[in-house]
Amino acid sequence: MIIQKDGKTIFEKDNQAATGAMNITGLFFTGTAQQSYDFIAIDQNNNIAKQTVTIDIKIPGIEVIDVKKSGEATADIVAKISNDIDEWMVIFQRLRNGVRKNIAWSNQNSAWGFELSPKQTIITWGIFTIGNDIGLYDSQENEIATIDAKTNEIQINPWYKNKIDIHLDFSTHIPVVELRDRTNNTTLFQIVLPIEAITDIQMNSGKPEYEQLKLPDWWFWDFNNWYCIKNIKNDCILYTNTAGAIYIPGMYASSLLGEYLFDTKNNTTKFIIKDQSNTKITTLTLQTKINN
Repeated sequence: MIIQKDGKTIFEKDNQAATGAMNITGLFFTGTAQQSYDFIAIDQNNNIAKQTVTIDIKIPGIEVIDVKKSGEATADIVAKISNDIDEWMVIFQRLRNGVRKNIAWSNQNSAWGFELSPKQTIITWGIFTIGNDIGLYDSQENEIATIDAKTNEIQINPWYKNKIDIHLDFSTHIPVVELRDRTNNTTLFQIVLPIEAITDIQMNSGKPEYEQLKLPDWWFWDFNNWYCIKNIKNDCILYTNTAGAIYIPGMYASSLLGEYLFDTKNNTTKFIIKDQSNTKITTLTLQTKINN
């Protein structure tokens, strides 16, 4: 009995019995392939029988069929391949900004993968850490800051604190938290926090420079309970209401300075409003909308 591939004999065995079997070794494929082998049998009278066998290797399809949250900060990912194979390893990755990176999970081996066994098409049981934070990344895929999804606290990662500053900008007439690159003075991120209520307004500078006034309901016809912080020129430099709205009018949107703080004890956000001399005018304590 003879086995040939592309006209060359790769295996030959003498067999005096009426039937026989041969094994082809080294059939290991890592991708799509098609190979043909000729199986030849010759009897004692030199009668020849030949049969060609074609092996068609296809890459199984794979899809994520479910993601199930399994804990406060963990999840199970369930994936399925279209057909089982003798040996394979699955690696889970996340795609962000066109860049793929492996993600760690509880069942991974030393190669960051999950080894499949024959007749297995479902991949599960792995626990991935998902966390509660929203990551903010630079163009090199470095996480420079995080936003706590439950409290909306913004934190600069320790190794970027000497490179990134948090500013409070009013140029759009509402407070916008900005993350700025200190080196080239560019804005990397702009964040509008979901304010649910203003729980306290503390006047850091009092009369005659600044004072807080409650406006009559007809002042803003579509809103009630508006307040005004008025300067010595009798201009309202800041409007607020009990529903959490904050508005900075006219030229004060470009002249006022701001500072963002987070009170970790009470899980509240503070906006400190300052004049151009960096003197504190008022501190607004805010309750942001909590994401459950």
